[in-house]
Amino acid sequence: MKQLFITSLMFLILCGCDSLTDNESKSEENTKSNELKESTGSNELSGKTFSNNDVKFSFENSTVKQSSNEASRSVNWTDIADFNYTFNSESEPKTLDFQLEQVWGTGIAANYEKQLETAKNGYKSVIDTVNKTLNDDKLYSAFSSYSDKVKDIVTAKANSYIAAQEEILSKYLDTKYNSLIKFTYNLTDTTLTLTEVFQNNLTDASSRFIYSCENYKITLNDYDHVIPFKVEIGDKIFVGVPSFADEKISVQIYPYSGDILKDKIAKIATDISTKITAECANAVTENALKIAAELATDDTSSTLEKCIDKAVGKQTLEANYKLDATSSPAELTFTFTNVPELFGDTLTKNSSVTLKYTPLLQATVNLEK
Repeated sequence: MKQLFITSLMFLILCGCDSLTDNESKSEENTKSNELKESTGSNELSGKTFSNNDVKFSFENSTVKQSSNEASRSVNWTDIADFNYTFNSESEPKTLDFQLEQVWGTGIAANYEKQLETAKNGYKSVIDTVNKTLNDDKLYSAFSSYSDKVKDIVTAKANSYIAAQEEILSKYLDTKYNSLIKFTYNLTDTTLTLTEVFQNNLTDASSRFIYSCENYKITLNDYDHVIPFKVEIGDKIFVGVPSFADEKISVQIYPYSGDILKDKIAKIATDISTKITAECANAVTENALKIAAELATDDTSSTLEKCIDKAVGKQTLEANYKLDATSSPAELTFTFTNVPELFGDTLTKNSSVTLKYTPLLQATVNLEK
């Protein structure tokens, strides 16, 4: 019966029953659609390439390649992206809309479906590797007759954490590929000026806001690294999916173990396993009697679960927010009402920070001869 319970628990976890928010769609339902409206007027950009010291835009009839400028640094494939675009050259000001089509890595193009497949396969490998490590009975020998129960708790928590990381990435890949980056533009004989337009939608992948100080950094919509919400404290990174309602933001925060699209599977798996086993060791030292007492009457231990949650479990960040879209750039002020213990003393309740809108691709670039 106990094995049936654990099997059912693992099935529910891996199927996303422990969802990040109640209204989130399952990653299996993610799709990419064409969000671009038809173009209006004549295409003034097709066949032209523009660049400055940092960036290059090469326009064709309906596609544009954005890359780092070879003149300023060696080409990094991860800095190259292809967008579909439409235009209105008759409006005042003139406008452009970009929708991501594919990114490049190690010389190979990866579109939405390919990146989603890579993420799913990567996280499956992480789960397999972590489970292989955590299924070692030697890790739980100190718990004596309760070792099987402890192993069940640890492996379930590990898989729940990995499933949450996959869901965060899958959800934001969907948002990123279905969002439009909007510009007004001005074209002269020698230059193209792209001015990015904030769309008054904080959940849009192109609405990047950043606060940075000496001790920490907060990013809403880290478009480049496919993270909807990120807090960086020293060398530690915490991520989550924010929800906005009634001028309040709530984020289920998780420690971040690495970018599954770029980092090595073994590195991420080792990080997760080490965090969990370290917390188990601490639990044995500090709470062994309490954990044993809980396991004597139940299949779980709230004390042990809290120890693991301290390392990799979700915690809640909450704040009141105020958006000033009239400021240049737009400003987003958070006043924190609940701060995760994971953050230590870095962020405190009732403190405030102001994030500034930070365009993704805004630039003035010169026509290449």
